[in-house]
Amino acid sequence: MELVSFISIEDNPPDLILSFAIWQPELEEIRSLILMRTPEYEFILDKTERGVNVSDEAWRDDEDDLLKKIEFGDDFVRIITNHYQFELDLRKVDKEEDVLRFRQFLSEGFVNTFKLEEVTSPHRGLNFEPEGTEGRETMCVRMTIRFQDVDSYEMVLELGTKGKELRACQTMKLRKVN
Repeated sequence: MELVSFISIEDNPPDLILSFAIWQPELEEIRSLILMRTPEYEFILDKTERGVNVSDEAWRDDEDDLLKKIEFGDDFVRIITNHYQFELDLRKVDKEEDVLRFRQFLSEGFVNTFKLEEVTSPHRGLNFEPEGTEGRETMCVRMTIRFQDVDSYEMVLELGTKGKELRACQTMKLRKVN
């Protein structure tokens, strides 16, 4: 199992990027495991190339792999691709508060900070609960992902003013096509 130092989320349209910074003690450095999806342009790809691309700085070639499955545990995440499996130890990620936090760096010049919460009912999913926005202190953003079944999920992006009710501004329903 590989130790994750921190996690980063970037939502720079058209890309959605989730990066795991993996500590390599033997080299005394960090390498990145990156999950990236570009739903806006997937329609131009062959059906076998659509989905979440996975890349690892340790790979010698430029060939990305496609995500097949993600499994969560209390302190770990298992990422399974077409050719590889990664078991990541998340105990060091904001361990002092026992929560996962994500920082989203946007090209517009502000940074969103989210607390990740797992949801199990009525559909399994993830809530990215807003904690703050650097550079836009009055703005608030929430993202939710709900897995409808093995082949589909729904992602909702909500925006609003901090302290007030957030409203959905974007809903994406994605289904794996064979």
